[in-house]
Amino acid sequence: MTQQEYWNETRRLAEWLSDNRPAELGGEGVVADYGEDADRYDAIHETLDGHEFVIYTHKARQVVAHSDNPDHMMDEFGSDCFGDMFDERRAYWAMMQDIIDRGGMEERFDLDEIRGDLCASDGADSISGGV
Repeated sequence: MTQQEYWNETRRLAEWLSDNRPAELGGEGVVADYGEDADRYDAIHETLDGHEFVIYTHKARQVVAHSDNPDHMMDEFGSDCFGDMFDERRAYWAMMQDIIDRGGMEERFDLDEIRGDLCASDGADSISGGV
């Protein structure tokens, strides 16, 4: 994996997580996939737990090489974090923090504003439709 491939995937996942619009409002993110009560932290953990960049040792080592947060796991857990599947766990925590740093846990859209715009346009259409 190249550095560009890593950051493209990280951005894609951050955008997916931060898209808080339901499908009926054009959403293509976690809320559209899991519903309005979706928990972003559960979604990011589920996604990364089986992500090819994390589960394969070679790719996990590349994640660590490209990440802005290669030592995030050690910062969180200290010296107790070493052991089985170290590279994969390290990649998981590094990639998670990279996604969070790119706005993955923030809601990108004001749903009240989107719904208001839809209501306003529906009203305008129905008024002009009678003319």
